[in-house]
Amino acid sequence: MGPLLRLVSEEQAVLEGATVLVPHASIAGLHDSELRSLGLPPRAALFLAIEAKGTLTSSDFRLLVTLRHIDGRPVSFYERIGAELRMGSTVRTLDAALFSALEAIDGFNASPPTDLDSRMLAWAAIKELLPEGATDKYLTEFRVASAPSFTLRPFRNEQGEPDFDPVPCQIETIEGLDSVEHEAREVLPPGMQKEFAASYRRRTQVPTRYAVGGGWFLVLPPQVKKALEVARRAQAGSVAERTAFLKNPRAFVREALGDELNEEQLEGLFWDEGFSDRVKAVGLWQPKVVPWYSQSASQWMPPEHVGLRIGDVELRLEPTEVRALAADLEGAIALGTESIRVEEVDVPATTDSLAAVRQLVDVLDRYPSVEVVHEAEPQEALPTVDEEKPAKLALLVKDNLEEVEYRPTVRRMAAPKVRRPGNLATSLLQHQVEGLEWLQDHWIAGHPGALLADDMGLGKTLTALSFLAWLRERQDEGVVGRKPLLVVAPTGLLRNWRDEHDRHLLRPGLGILCEGFGAGLSGLRTTKGTGGDLAGGLPTLDVSRFQNADWVLTTFETLRDYQHSFGRVSWGCVVLDEAQKIKNPAAGVTDAVKAMKTDFLIAMTGTPVENRLADLWSIVDTAWAGRLGSLKDFLGTYENEATEERLEELQVALTEKPPPPLMKRRMKEDHLHGLPERSLHVRRIPMPEVQATEYAKALEYARGSQKKGGMLEALHALRRISLHPFADASTSDGAWIDASARVHGCVEILDGVFERGEKALVFLEFLEEQGILAELLQRRYRLTSPPMVINGGVAGDKRKSRVDEFQRRSGFDVMLLSPKAGGVGLTLTAANHVIHLSRWWNPAVEDQCNDRIYRIGQNRPVHVHHVLAIHPRYQDHSFDVTLHNLLERKRLLSRSVLAPPAATDADASDLFDATVNAGR
Repeated sequence: MGPLLRLVSEEQAVLEGATVLVPHASIAGLHDSELRSLGLPPRAALFLAIEAKGTLTSSDFRLLVTLRHIDGRPVSFYERIGAELRMGSTVRTLDAALFSALEAIDGFNASPPTDLDSRMLAWAAIKELLPEGATDKYLTEFRVASAPSFTLRPFRNEQGEPDFDPVPCQIETIEGLDSVEHEAREVLPPGMQKEFAASYRRRTQVPTRYAVGGGWFLVLPPQVKKALEVARRAQAGSVAERTAFLKNPRAFVREALGDELNEEQLEGLFWDEGFSDRVKAVGLWQPKVVPWYSQSASQWMPPEHVGLRIGDVELRLEPTEVRALAADLEGAIALGTESIRVEEVDVPATTDSLAAVRQLVDVLDRYPSVEVVHEAEPQEALPTVDEEKPAKLALLVKDNLEEVEYRPTVRRMAAPKVRRPGNLATSLLQHQVEGLEWLQDHWIAGHPGALLADDMGLGKTLTALSFLAWLRERQDEGVVGRKPLLVVAPTGLLRNWRDEHDRHLLRPGLGILCEGFGAGLSGLRTTKGTGGDLAGGLPTLDVSRFQNADWVLTTFETLRDYQHSFGRVSWGCVVLDEAQKIKNPAAGVTDAVKAMKTDFLIAMTGTPVENRLADLWSIVDTAWAGRLGSLKDFLGTYENEATEERLEELQVALTEKPPPPLMKRRMKEDHLHGLPERSLHVRRIPMPEVQATEYAKALEYARGSQKKGGMLEALHALRRISLHPFADASTSDGAWIDASARVHGCVEILDGVFERGEKALVFLEFLEEQGILAELLQRRYRLTSPPMVINGGVAGDKRKSRVDEFQRRSGFDVMLLSPKAGGVGLTLTAANHVIHLSRWWNPAVEDQCNDRIYRIGQNRPVHVHHVLAIHPRYQDHSFDVTLHNLLERKRLLSRSVLAPPAATDADASDLFDATVNAGR
């Protein structure tokens, strides 16, 4: 039966010929689905703020009414015609509770009775429409909220059991240029919601009206009241009953109210807040298995190496082992075995693993010269699951690895472009203005995300903060609903984000910060203990604290461990700082970020390709799922056939079309004007006799070794000796310095820095040498304390305090840093010298190190020093020279096209040939 026939049959409307006359009171009582079917305006997501003027015994007693949006903003200008509310160009329909209250109050105010008895009778009629307790003491001020719908907030209670609280809400309609979306808005502020949940839990019956403190009152329509009675019985039930209800609450409500409401009305009654559309289930997380192989220098030759990436572990395979592994996996899957062990690595016995291995078989089959075992007998596979490791119940996402399972909907937003947010305290440079406008274009076009891949030091943080401030202004104007903003960053950059926010935005900035990391988690937990969400597959943090926050700051690891809590929140924007943290498409942290429910995502990284082109795919598929196709197709098109033409084609697709381009990448030398000169100094220092002797011994051993893995072992030995022939400091400072060409050259550079009263950064990855050098430099330059060190063992807050101290102190200073730990996110512009005492295999990492000092804020000429240890016999075939040449070639190529800068197996082979095999 249609809504009009229902109203007529229930005598809520009158049929006159072909016309149905429907009173406004009946319109207000229609369900949301019935409003849509009749083409009437959607429901207004509003509440009433009511204040009394005068006393009831006075003839001038009046009730003043303010309509407010759910976020508290008053409706400035509106016109009400019965149940229809016009707010400028927006038209909405009032629900029954708000309509009845407004009708009664407007009627009372329009014709107030002159005698006290009449006023009392009129007031008694109004009281029937208002919550119990709202009229105490002649009613001073209160707010009435109506809840035409509700959702659930699941959590794990103090006993560690699945539990939930209901959350009354209204469904807000958001109209874009070519789309309409519906979002749930909580009708009560956090404190009142907490009181409602407690009152709801205390009572065995569900009343129609609740007084929830602070002058707030909640009114429940009849159908919502009945549905909440169903939820209350489940809440008071056993663990099994609560668990069953949480799995499918709509089924319970349907069973109780199915005779009274149709399916569409039931859908509107209970709002499933749920997770992102990209989340397909909550289930046991298995490490993902992704195939990889390194292409030979000749396209006619088979791959030099193949393997599997299993989560964060990389398993290398011999080509002859691949087909045997496929057979083993087929047998294990048939037997129901969970995993099989290969080279001390557990390979999940899943269809995904088998598909990955079969991809490698297909690749190898293209080259008949490869000897593969075609008839390997499957071995009996034994379970290898570690019983001590607890199962992880994670958000399982549509990962787009094998095929494109998920593409987000593009919804254009009806929003004017504002070039600069009003509370920006810092003037943007031209390239930052362009970056802000580019992000605005993406957001207005309704795109799901974008990749800001500017070079290090171009001020990506300020660009992102400017966009977030602009978006918050749009939220405050009501262009879109107000939602919290989420920033995800490495631990070492959290304090930097707080400082940058306070420096660049006028108060209140983005609003009050909720720290979702470290010590801040203790105040967010709903249960005792320190475990995350993955053990029970339910939120263990107070999700309402996130939902009602202005902005939230967290780490990638925290988001992964508490993904059920973060994933329940509808974010206005998510910013990923140093997005290379999600470069591995098989990692759990990548899946967790992909599971977030957000209107827009900004991925920021200065190194979009750090090791492989798959890094770029993983980041882009998080920002804009499906944009680069499936990983399987992407690897086949670009990585496995990585010609320069293909890479240029990819770069054009990312940076030039369609407008706006998906990725924006600018280099400092092209866009950052006003920086001082930067000079590169390469010093060739002859090895002293003791170092040359040890180097020659290692070289001869490498030439004679035939064991597996001998090439990498030899390169590592030559690399270590080229730094210093001894790992201890049993000799004097002078003897230890003179035993190494590199250390000798480094100290010579530092002597000059000391004489000029400047500062230097020394990048050195080996921890033993860091300790030795720190003590040596303290003695040599008579420092009051050893030079500060930043490596992987230094916590994020300590890193920031050491950076601040280094920036603040005057005069000569030196800091020792590991390339990976100190090369990301730190601003150390007090120094103007960088010395690479040991070289990283990846030029992108080395460039990150240089950019700690060559960035916005640097006022002095910058000097980058490379010290090369030269063997007196082998000269240009010395390890340092061949590595330097390799890094320079890869650096040049990576800047011209999206070529992976990290060292490959082919690079290692070339380096071995140039260093070990040459010059015999």
